[in-house]
Amino acid sequence: MVRWHYLGPVQSHTANAVADHADVVHSLGSLRAAKRLARRRTASAAPPLPVLVQVDFTAERNGVPPDELEGFLAEATALEGIEVCGLMTLPPLTDSPEEARPYFRRLRELRDRVSEVHPGLRELSMGMSLDYEVAVEEGATMVRVGTTLFGERNKH
Repeated sequence: MVRWHYLGPVQSHTANAVADHADVVHSLGSLRAAKRLARRRTASAAPPLPVLVQVDFTAERNGVPPDELEGFLAEATALEGIEVCGLMTLPPLTDSPEEARPYFRRLRELRDRVSEVHPGLRELSMGMSLDYEVAVEEGATMVRVGTTLFGERNKH
């Protein structure tokens, strides 16, 4: 069985398509997007959509700042139509996988802390082709290895 995982910002013009076609969303970064996904899934009578909250440790990417995560989770987990099942992060691009380790460790520690209140947070989506081994060592349950599988993207 093929399961479609959506990666990337959930924007207003893509939310309906994501809610209709994705089996998992790795990159939930705002309550506005959460509400759009939940509303669409509920309206279509589809089962709740598993989502992972993107945590932004760098203030440079899409996502929820770590100090706002608990409030975000309180609101997002109350929405019908989505099921918050984990956290995701993207560390800064580096040449060394070891440079990503502190970000992966922080995400795992953050998940462990907030899962006391939100026990449904099981998944950790972290690590890509360059650094997935370090991510797995730090507790990743999902890795994103598109470059290894499909090669480098064409840069337009």
